[in-house]
Amino acid sequence: DPEYDPEAPLPPVVIIEPSLEEIKDQACSCIDQIISAAQKFPRPDTHFTPASPMNFVPNSDALGPCTVTEEDEIVLLTKDIVCNAIDAHFAAPDELVAKFAE
Repeated sequence: DPEYDPEAPLPPVVIIEPSLEEIKDQACSCIDQIISAAQKFPRPDTHFTPASPMNFVPNSDALGPCTVTEEDEIVLLTKDIVCNAIDAHFAAPDELVAKFAE
């Protein structure tokens, strides 16, 4: 770069990109996508007939919210655990970024 001057008194710019909040939002979004996929999963009892258990019969019935919903306690707990793990894994890098900001 012709404008780069290693002698220039520019402060270093160190950031974590995407931000920690964006990373947590993306992780929680993945959990939401898993929930959505589970709700669209076909019901096994509508696809197999007792007379011929290996006979696959397409049907549009899905499991729906009987699997799990975004408001279920286990989902909220899982999201908290994932976000806490992200916080823990990014604690040291966050401290390093803060030192460059001083």
